[in-house]
Amino acid sequence: MKLHLKILLSIFFTLVFVGLSGGLGSARLQASRAQQIWEQAIAAKGGREHLHAVRNIVISSRGQYRHGLKIYQVHTEAFFVFPNKIWTWNDYRPDVFGLTVEMYNFDTGVRYFSNSDNPPPQSHVIPSYETNLSNTYGLLGYLLETKWLKPKILGTSAERIEGRTIDVVHTMLQDNVSGFLPEDRYIDFAFARTTHLPVRVSYYHVRGGERVLDLTEYLSDYTEVNGIKFPQQRKVEGSIDRIKIQINVEYNEDIFNKPPLVQAGAEAWKVR
Repeated sequence: MKLHLKILLSIFFTLVFVGLSGGLGSARLQASRAQQIWEQAIAAKGGREHLHAVRNIVISSRGQYRHGLKIYQVHTEAFFVFPNKIWTWNDYRPDVFGLTVEMYNFDTGVRYFSNSDNPPPQSHVIPSYETNLSNTYGLLGYLLETKWLKPKILGTSAERIEGRTIDVVHTMLQDNVSGFLPEDRYIDFAFARTTHLPVRVSYYHVRGGERVLDLTEYLSDYTEVNGIKFPQQRKVEGSIDRIKIQINVEYNEDIFNKPPLVQAGAEAWKVR
């Protein structure tokens, strides 16, 4: 009986060991595959050297959206200086949303917000509850990684979009410099198997232990800008925008210190 029990225990622990080692092997294989897909995407974008050399980026977009029974035009100019400065111009006129100009300078802790209905704004200190925010993580759909921010790769899966198979790399954000990004931010990158470029990017945060979708954007019509492949079309929640991207431009540093006049227009970031 004792011999029989020993044999059974030996078989049990062997099966447990095989199961554990098989699971670990599968996880390592998936991680390796995810890293391979990521490196293919980095190369397709233009290479890590080009991506990490980006110091600032301008994203100009024009599109349409529906508000009530009407369709309106929207013009957006977004200017980011890495790692901690953001300036945006959003023109919804003649819709009720009007025109808004907003700036965050996390280096100095100062922000301002203005719209077409208010007098010229004054700069304000960024409140404490916003000091852990940064919109630059939303640029990873266009850059994948930067010198300051690189997603941690968690794994990969395959999905179908419009009749084609895509590779999805699941990532979590880890902020290496500014400390503004919490570790409960996740981004799923879906890559075309032919071009290895992002065709869909989904952003999540965690609430109550569950991932909650913030935004999904579909990217297409790629072109090369300074050695990097960027999309010229973005689709978000049914709205299709044409976008133009510029990188490493000369800019007016004053916009990050004091609010420009609304009359300065969407290109107030430019050196005059």
